[in-house]
Amino acid sequence: MSEQKKKQPITDSQVMRRNLVVTFVLMFILLLLYVTIPGYNYAIKEVAISNKQRIDQIETRRLNFDLPELRQEDKLLFRIEDYWYIQFITAHTPDTAVILLPPRSAIDTTPEFSQLNDPEWMEYFLYPRLCISEDQKNTKKDLYAKVTHVAIVNSWGYDKLKYEPKERPTETILPIEKPKDDQTPSQGTPIKPGFFSSDSGNHKSEIINPK
Repeated sequence: MSEQKKKQPITDSQVMRRNLVVTFVLMFILLLLYVTIPGYNYAIKEVAISNKQRIDQIETRRLNFDLPELRQEDKLLFRIEDYWYIQFITAHTPDTAVILLPPRSAIDTTPEFSQLNDPEWMEYFLYPRLCISEDQKNTKKDLYAKVTHVAIVNSWGYDKLKYEPKERPTETILPIEKPKDDQTPSQGTPIKPGFFSSDSGNHKSEIINPK
């Protein structure tokens, strides 16, 4: 008799009950984490819900202005507002660059650039490039002495250059030493997608091309 019970197949109703129990347990755990741990609260409210709302808003704007389909790089801007600037740094610095980031005081009034002072955050996107904040110049002197490029943000950083550029846009990335070809960087083009501007025909800023 016991052998017959062992050979009985699991019914669909049993599978359904088991799945419901597992689902209930997982939902309870997630709810507990949401209530007790701020990080889960942020992930659900700010990352999941807020990002979805923002995507819908920008998709509506894209359709209204007859703009092209969003690229993966554009989508990253939904949750990383300064990603357009990070892309620019990547495109205009060598892999061996050591980048000087602005001090907190230079970006504390600009929510868009709130992460640009954090070397670990920036290196996540810019690796193998290294980053150091101006706020660390006294604690990481060896790395500070190896800086090759300056991240110009809110017009901060021009005094760190060892030459005078022809133009001074509010945001750019420039080598700290004057280029060996004895030519100052020429004017480039803005790269921030227009659908993030108040006017769809405008961009964030003028940016120098250091090449």
